Amino acid sequence: MVSDTIVAPASPLMPSPIHIIRLSGSKVLEILSKLTRKDFSSKEPRKFYLARIYGENGEELDEGLVVFFKAPHSYTGEDMAEIFIHGNPILTDYIVKLCISYGARYAREGEFTKRAFLNGKVTLEKSEAINSLIRASTLEGVKRSFSVLKGEFEKLMNTLREEILDVVSQVEASIDFPEDVDYELTYEEIMRKVSELYQKINRILSEWKSTKTLIYGAKCVIVGKPNVGKSMLFNSIIGYSRAIVSPIPGTTRDFIDSDVDIGGAIVKIVDTAGVRKTYDPIEKEGIERTLKIADSADILICVFDSSEKELQEDDEEVLKIIKASQDKKVIISINKIDIGYPDFWINLLRKKIEEISEKNIEQNQTAIIPVSAKERIGIDAIKEEILKFFSQSISSSESVSIITSRQKAVAEEILQSVFTARNFMLQSDYLGTAYSLRNAIKKIDEMLGKESSHEIIDKIFSTFCIGK
Repeated sequence: MVSDTIVAPASPLMPSPIHIIRLSGSKVLEILSKLTRKDFSSKEPRKFYLARIYGENGEELDEGLVVFFKAPHSYTGEDMAEIFIHGNPILTDYIVKLCISYGARYAREGEFTKRAFLNGKVTLEKSEAINSLIRASTLEGVKRSFSVLKGEFEKLMNTLREEILDVVSQVEASIDFPEDVDYELTYEEIMRKVSELYQKINRILSEWKSTKTLIYGAKCVIVGKPNVGKSMLFNSIIGYSRAIVSPIPGTTRDFIDSDVDIGGAIVKIVDTAGVRKTYDPIEKEGIERTLKIADSADILICVFDSSEKELQEDDEEVLKIIKASQDKKVIISINKIDIGYPDFWINLLRKKIEEISEKNIEQNQTAIIPVSAKERIGIDAIKEEILKFFSQSISSSESVSIITSRQKAVAEEILQSVFTARNFMLQSDYLGTAYSLRNAIKKIDEMLGKESSHEIIDKIFSTFCIGK
């Protein structure tokens, strides 16, 4: 158990009704005594007590609630305390500095949860679930994170481990002691079991894309040629004027973004430089950035100008982006319908999309929406299409799945080990099969933090908030 004492605010340092200061370590009782002039060692743990907070020279600073947790019955497994005070950032910062002067040190990112992990209070994937629960971009993402936190994913992994162990133990018994076992698994039975394991792990991995969206949100990138109204559409979606709007083509030279809550889902909306052929080196760099960020998008809003009477050469550049985006949700925004020819453009783009894309417009894989960003016509329809992306993620995903990129990477290694075991079985190599399945078991232990290196553990907790 770590002996030094750490302190940090557990709430954002901004004016609010309440701030929470968190302490953990061997000097918690000593520090509480100096702060409150009360002896918490004689008080019942895990109960709130009203206490005054005193400054360095004995002056009264505030009155709040203090709760002490006696080791090992605390979040970290150590002596721990939480102090609830009025939410003035200056006051909170001063009290934290007082704690440091009394023998604590400022906590590092995620250090409270890291101590909980090191002290056996939570497994590694549950620690990650705490972080994703805090950061989840949708309510469904919160639910997925909590399912991992309450142990559903650990149960899934342990069940998988037992199934692999059952197969490998019988394979090894058949190799080493065939005369001492009641039966020997046939080749067909082993192949069937290994194939079933492969399919099960593959199903777990297939949930990642949907769960990632629900927890970490979606990136929605607006693309189109210059002067089609991308920036005005961007401002209309986020609800305020963030991007500069100008009738001069090529005004936007770089991308800007903003997070917006759309029906309870956090979406990063990105406005980009207009796509066209140009010899201007600055504008050309902006277009290259547009293509790069469009490639990383989950949702593309492709904007066309309905006030024009035909498809222009620069519009073809946008159609190339759509053609290259078969794995993305695509929303075709036909802008300026207040002064344009929406019916003509709807029919034209419907034919073009069917020619260049594998997506089916009728099945909501691609949407065509007439809008007027200037008059805010069709903006709600675009938001509804964005929400459909999240709805599809909910309907296509199970409630228990991997929730971090680390877990995804380890799951891929587990899948590869089982795949290798299957290949060994095709060659009737029972030793190779057993070795590969043993490696899969080792990777499951790594998933749950039983085999993880200090470097991996430090990297995981470095992504947490300070105070958590």
